[in-house]
Amino acid sequence: LLKARKVKNNEIAGVDAPESGVYDHGYQVVHLGYGIDKNVQTPTILDNAEIPVSFLGKVADIIQTESKRLFPGVDSDKLFDDLIQEVQGIEHGFIALNIQETDLAGHAEDVDRYSDRLELSDRRIKELIPYLNKGDILLVMADHGNDPTIGHSNHTRERVPLLIYSPGIQGKYVGERKTLADVGATVADYFNVGAPQNGESFLADLISN
Repeated sequence: LLKARKVKNNEIAGVDAPESGVYDHGYQVVHLGYGIDKNVQTPTILDNAEIPVSFLGKVADIIQTESKRLFPGVDSDKLFDDLIQEVQGIEHGFIALNIQETDLAGHAEDVDRYSDRLELSDRRIKELIPYLNKGDILLVMADHGNDPTIGHSNHTRERVPLLIYSPGIQGKYVGERKTLADVGATVADYFNVGAPQNGESFLADLISN
């Protein structure tokens, strides 16, 4: 870690995690939220409405919920196994899976690993789709870019995909969204509960004739 210590502008000091090699030795992390009001967030609103919430991967560590259906972890294959099990076991509820290995590969500037995790996710999503029933909505998205080829280990801020699948719905377009919070607002709208503090739902754009 000391060898990977960096100083920027003679003011900011930190550790270059990819250079330290921690990503190559079973690196895991637990995030502790600070200054977040969970009561204005969609998961807590769903909890209060007694709608099942299931979190898998990093999201199980960083988003607060009263739910006990938590599957923290990093291994993408295992998390997809858990996801399919949850989809089969929950008739009506909100399930969120966060794939962290793409983010770690981006920080490590490991192009081969990044590509491998994308291909794995593509295969596993194909396995998931047959378990979705009419009325279910699958969102595949990212919260930021992390290009492993850009020449540095920081996040990249290019626009990110928002892909939506629902059996029986085709040809819908929700436009370029202004904020990630629109997804949370859409989830709340879908379950017909109170709206979170931020965001604008695009559910009407999906279900309109």
